[in-house]
Amino acid sequence: MELNMKEKQAVTRVYKTPYHKAEKKAKSTLLDECIRLTGYIRKSTVRLLSGKPAKSMLLSGNKLALKTTALILMYSLIAVMILNMTYIGALTPELPCSVMFG
Repeated sequence: MELNMKEKQAVTRVYKTPYHKAEKKAKSTLLDECIRLTGYIRKSTVRLLSGKPAKSMLLSGNKLALKTTALILMYSLIAVMILNMTYIGALTPELPCSVMFG
């Protein structure tokens, strides 16, 4: 009989506290039992029982934040360059600066 997702999560919750308190050899035994019951991959089971998030999840969030920050910085620099070029009359050389800014 295969467990559904809620049952697998319940098994993981039950094994989590004893896993934290156990010595290394006992952890291995608990881990094997949990894997046998849930069918999870060993590395995933260790992460679930120890409470550590997967590296891929952390990296994907950080990469997204880094890309967003880089884009905001790039667009800010472009906006400042356009404002400077407009102020000195480089973008509209046919109009003197006094006409553009008062």
